[in-house]
Amino acid sequence: MKRTDDYRAKIEMWARQPHVEPLPYGVRIPGLTVKRFSSYAEFNQWKRQQILKLAQLDPKEWQIPYDDSAAS
Repeated sequence: MKRTDDYRAKIEMWARQPHVEPLPYGVRIPGLTVKRFSSYAEFNQWKRQQILKLAQLDPKEWQIPYDDSAAS
């Protein structure tokens, strides 16, 4: 049995560390719109393309600081 399958282990882990710090920014993915796919292969190909585009962008273009009023 994996630790992730053991609910008691999960509860004990959460009890030891009840608060997890959030990321200091949100993520905005430019050009992301609703899209339907006819297969998982098509979806995975589109997802790879989006990840490559995101990797080429400057982080300022896709990171939204939480203290930014425009993010709310």
